[in-house]
Amino acid sequence: LFRSTFINNTAESGGAISVPSSKSLIVSNCEFIDNNATKGGAVYSTAGGDFYKCNFDNNTATYGGAIYHDDSSGSLKFSYSNFRKNEALYGGAIYSAGEIQVSNCLFKNNKANNK
Repeated sequence: LFRSTFINNTAESGGAISVPSSKSLIVSNCEFIDNNATKGGAVYSTAGGDFYKCNFDNNTATYGGAIYHDDSSGSLKFSYSNFRKNEALYGGAIYSAGEIQVSNCLFKNNKANNK
């Protein structure tokens, strides 16, 4: 995906995008704004993938306000991306049961409500 915007989408898993385990995802210069899901307000992934220069703003979920990653074999990589004002019960910005790599990213005002 390249230069795409996802605004105000809703789903059970991945408000904007749901990635099956047999696929890998490459996302560059995308915006994810005001999306909602039970798992992964913006993105639900059971596979590996790369996110480069993406913005995740005001997404909400029960698990992973912006991202839910459930994979033990593939990793998600985030570079030069921004996570702002995402909210979830568990994992304000990211909830991961697998490997993630983060470099040169901004996390600002994300909130996990589990006390």
